[in-house]
Amino acid sequence: MNPNSGIAYIHIALCHLVRRRFAEATVALDRAGDLMPGSPVALRAYIDAQTGNRQAALSALAKVAANTNAGRGTALDLPAIYLGLGDKDGAFEALNRACDRRLPLIEELRVDPLFDPLRSDSRYPLLLHRMNLTP
Repeated sequence: MNPNSGIAYIHIALCHLVRRRFAEATVALDRAGDLMPGSPVALRAYIDAQTGNRQAALSALAKVAANTNAGRGTALDLPAIYLGLGDKDGAFEALNRACDRRLPLIEELRVDPLFDPLRSDSRYPLLLHRMNLTP
């Protein structure tokens, strides 16, 4: 409906990521970045990690961590990168810090399919319980 919505392109990229269509996700993130400069850094890092560019993902992780510590970004940025890197422990640590700090979008954890790999972990329902959500 709105071809100039950066958020729409981020959601399109997420749909491609869930299907592991990294090339299509990258195209959508490029468009989102054109419309909202700097916005898709965490998702790009997730793609980098999943496609073997671990060094780029780790570099982005450091930048996103600095932004998060400075109060910029969302609750799901760091955990998404950790998941891309295959580090569930790091993802849960970042999610718990995000919950403590009440960072934006933490409530999306319950429904965001990117975080499906965490749902079978015993820490997942405990985290949701901390947020007064049910698994």
